[in-house]
Amino acid sequence: MFLVLGLLVTPTTLVDYIVPGIVVALVLTLVARPLAVALCLAPFGFNRREIGFVSWVGLRGAVSIFLATIPTLAGVPHAAAFFNIAFFVVLTSLLVQGWTVTGLARRLGFALRRTTPTVTRVELDLPGQIEQELVGYPVTPDSMVLGLSRLPSWTRLIMVIRDSEVLEPQQAGAVQAGDYAYLLSPPDRVSRLDRLFSETEDLARRGEARPGELSINGDADVGAVADLYDLTVAPEQRDLRVADYLAMRLPGPPQPGQRSLIGRATLVVRSLEDGRVVRAGLWLDDMVEALIAGRLAPRPRLVQWLQATALRLHQVRPQRDSTPFGTRDGPQ
Repeated sequence: MFLVLGLLVTPTTLVDYIVPGIVVALVLTLVARPLAVALCLAPFGFNRREIGFVSWVGLRGAVSIFLATIPTLAGVPHAAAFFNIAFFVVLTSLLVQGWTVTGLARRLGFALRRTTPTVTRVELDLPGQIEQELVGYPVTPDSMVLGLSRLPSWTRLIMVIRDSEVLEPQQAGAVQAGDYAYLLSPPDRVSRLDRLFSETEDLARRGEARPGELSINGDADVGAVADLYDLTVAPEQRDLRVADYLAMRLPGPPQPGQRSLIGRATLVVRSLEDGRVVRAGLWLDDMVEALIAGRLAPRPRLVQWLQATALRLHQVRPQRDSTPFGTRDGPQ
């Protein structure tokens, strides 16, 4: 189609249509298209910025020129004028509107963040084997790893460099902003680690629940949580409340964002009341895998509102025979 359109265009004849072409382009750009877009979008609640942006994405592309060939094919008088003016308008729109769409989107706040993760990876060869690869990452304040409750099961933290000191995983605990983390991972999953250490501002807010996280009452029985999610806990710990379980296993007073293993899952402190955990998040291994693989997306506003409403209902003070989400006789 582009080849045929090129055969129909004679560049020297376009000069004769500069004035009418500019007039038509100005009318379309500043009057006709904004008016048509406003009439179409205003009834649906679009604001002025949105209507203005859609209006600026103007008439350009091969379809417009192709439609202008119809008068030529039909033998309409002055068909060459229709074609050349349409061609000139499309060319003008490409040069003016096409090159300014990105800048206008940024100015109006519509530009999307780039999807390519910003991550720095260091790879170290391990002679004599190909099943594991040693990789290192700097942990930035916006790294996704700060928002997760645990590392995926297929990778293993080898060491952490913090304040110029080399720490073993047991000494380092959870990675922190400013650390350099070195991990063993299968080579085919290193790209997933890139996502884990990429900069994602929304997921780095450790005081907020992550997408896919299960909300657990601090007064829920550990045994009930373990039975519900098929977790293994010591018999003497089954009668503990989740708040007491976290207080026993955490070093020092609980703080939002702190975490502790419970079987194959992880409990994360989310909110406190008088130093006691009143709400915790539960992460299962499958959820961590899904988030790193990109299968868990941030929750839509409606889902967030429904979950917040359900959480307020669940946080009614439970009795001793509480379930993980509320009392057996109370709101469920």
